[in-house]
Amino acid sequence: MSPVALLLILLTHATNVAGQILMKTAVMAERTGSRIGQFALAIACMTASFFLTIGLLQRFDLSYVYPFQASAVIMMALATRVFLGEKMSRRNVFAMAVIAAGVALVSAS
Repeated sequence: MSPVALLLILLTHATNVAGQILMKTAVMAERTGSRIGQFALAIACMTASFFLTIGLLQRFDLSYVYPFQASAVIMMALATRVFLGEKMSRRNVFAMAVIAAGVALVSAS
């Protein structure tokens, strides 16, 4: 795996996670003005994620790109913990470890 490909995959997932976090904070916002800005930024992040995914799929096989989609679940769980203060149980942590091991096994083949 080339470092550029890995960086683009991580950037794709980071923009997707950022868009989803921003969307949730926009829904929870109390002022209308901040809501509109957060919605716009969330949509921009999700759009960037979409086009990055399309670009990756043009250059790489689906079997190469898709296993990393599971890492987005881990990134989302960690981001909600850090930015939204949501709790994570031991079961969640165990599930993330299983997902990470699965991604490592699939991407190694």
